[in-house]
Amino acid sequence: MARNNGQTTTLARRDAGKIAPWNPVEELTSLRRQMDDLFTRSFGYTQLAQLMPADGMPFEPPCEIHNLPDKVQIFAAVPGFKPEEIQIEATDNQVKITGERKALTKENENAERGWLSRESRFSFTYDLPGEVDPNKSKATVHDGMLTLELPKTAETKAKTVKIAIEQK
Repeated sequence: MARNNGQTTTLARRDAGKIAPWNPVEELTSLRRQMDDLFTRSFGYTQLAQLMPADGMPFEPPCEIHNLPDKVQIFAAVPGFKPEEIQIEATDNQVKITGERKALTKENENAERGWLSRESRFSFTYDLPGEVDPNKSKATVHDGMLTLELPKTAETKAKTVKIAIEQK
């Protein structure tokens, strides 16, 4: 803490060396919600606000793809989605994950609904870093985290080959 003319200033600590992923879609969606909130507080709730979509951009869950020697692992955050609300389609070099969740509460004209309780859907396709065997794939959902394991084909698995060196 530092004192400056009788005022106390507290400095915030940041974790050194950690890089947080930047997602511009989340920031723009957050800005949209804040602007909607500002206008609602200033001018009151209007019927026009109900006609406009809650999110101007499609929802895409944060996703990580790990290329391991024997398999490809995909982790996607899907909070609030049940396993029966998620569909996964895989080919030997691509995976498509879609999900659709119904509204958590019933529609009521007089009640304000937050963006978390609304109907939500997503669909995204990723190219995989190698050929996989989709028939041997496994998927689980636990605490809002989808884990997908796609075993690589024998041709794609990393093979170490010793190369002879000739002297000229």
